[in-house]
Amino acid sequence: MCLHRGSARAGHGVNVPPPWICLQVLDAALIHLLSHVLSTRDLVMKNNAALKKAKEKGAGEDDELPRDQGFTRPKALILLPFRSCALRVIRRLVQLTPGIQGRADGVGKLERLESEYALDSEDEEEERRSNQKARKKGTAHPDHQFLFSGNNDDHFKMGIKLTRAQMSLFAEFYHSDIIVASPLGLITKLQDSEADFLSSIEVTLLDGADVMLMQNWSHVKSVFESLNQQPGASHEQNLMRVREWYLDGSAARYRQNIVLSSFPCVEVNALMRQCSSHAGQAKVQRSSAGVLSLVVPQASLPAAVASPEA
Repeated sequence: MCLHRGSARAGHGVNVPPPWICLQVLDAALIHLLSHVLSTRDLVMKNNAALKKAKEKGAGEDDELPRDQGFTRPKALILLPFRSCALRVIRRLVQLTPGIQGRADGVGKLERLESEYALDSEDEEEERRSNQKARKKGTAHPDHQFLFSGNNDDHFKMGIKLTRAQMSLFAEFYHSDIIVASPLGLITKLQDSEADFLSSIEVTLLDGADVMLMQNWSHVKSVFESLNQQPGASHEQNLMRVREWYLDGSAARYRQNIVLSSFPCVEVNALMRQCSSHAGQAKVQRSSAGVLSLVVPQASLPAAVASPEA
């Protein structure tokens, strides 16, 4: 699905959606992603318990095993342009994940997240003063402040391991359920290792496609080309429990792709056409009446033209 959310993520003005509208769209995508990851993990754990119980009762090893897994554990990929965006998304994932609320050990390595993805106090104070100065001069556009506030480093990657009672940040990719990264961060990872950890991605969320167009869109295309490829190793996975569409190379057709952008563009449309899904595609575009009709033209009188008789 490709969703064009409007002309801005936050701000004030004509036909500009308020901040909470855009955040609600992202929340809906994150809730869907979390629901898929947790339900998939619950199914695997439920089948593991059933197989263990059957083995204790003396069931034969030739019994058909449930096909409930992929080649590797990661099931969701979130692509973001900046560390500040990743920080907001991960904080929101923590708030939206049931089971870890109110637990002292609910989130692992949260301090490392804040130290590596947030600005320190001095940089925050400097940014605050700079924004105040820009607002006084009238040069502070809400889009710019929202997008570039915080840590705008575009090279990062992180694995998140999820259980019903705990979320572990900075997990090793092959032990993670969700991968949060920038296109540049993943490309550098793929240059050093195989793309096997992307072989079983079932939900891809790309937020800020319009921003990535101003970075390096070729990285985005390379990441999508690396998804759902046949792995070069088994990675301790029981192939008898791998779903059939992974084995026959059709996993990409069963992957859900969610792309969020502030405006439509040919690059995003071309990317979505390449992501062919057996369930089809949907595009949601926010209509806008525009602002040109509100511009009052300045009346200008033509210069007097001398009469021919003069």
